[in-house]
Amino acid sequence: MARAKFEINPSEFASWIAFSAIEPIGEARADLRIALATLHFVRMFCSSENSKNLKVSDFMLDFSEKSLKDDSMSCSQIDAVIATIGSVLGGIENG
Repeated sequence: MARAKFEINPSEFASWIAFSAIEPIGEARADLRIALATLHFVRMFCSSENSKNLKVSDFMLDFSEKSLKDDSMSCSQIDAVIATIGSVLGGIENG
């Protein structure tokens, strides 16, 4: 931070802060990049009609307060999630 004080003036620093708030770059959008890549991967390898209805937001991590509080799942809930993913992607069901 000390070095930055010598290399950038407060006005320019404020401009960069404002810019990063409206156009996040770097790791601030890594979640979006991986979600987009995952969406394309699923569409490329899954022939199910349901995979065409998926959106990038379906693969985004959720850091909301509600999501962080509801982080425990029972075994039956996990089984239901896996079954749903399998049916959306056109998988087969093993009993």
